[in-house]
Amino acid sequence: SSGINAEYGAPILHGNGLVGLKNLGNTCFMNSILQCLSHSTLVREYFLSRKYKADLSGSSKMQGRLAEEFASLLTDMWSGRHDTVSPNKFKSAVAKSAPRF
Repeated sequence: SSGINAEYGAPILHGNGLVGLKNLGNTCFMNSILQCLSHSTLVREYFLSRKYKADLSGSSKMQGRLAEEFASLLTDMWSGRHDTVSPNKFKSAVAKSAPRF
């Protein structure tokens, strides 16, 4: 059963974050950064607890889409349900703000 981590207010997930990220063609550097961010406790708990939502700007052109996709990716990575996860939605969100990517 899931609960809430009292220290961070984040959902307690059953996974340990040890998942691979699928390479989507020239995304190995992005995947490395995502893995590092995923294992940074403060970053991970900030997004998994959904505290980031209070800091989103509705006036930006992305309107929090990148943050939402990152939170979704972290949830998949830490769910304990996957050996590998595809960061395709996150990459698409990045590409919308940086088309060369």
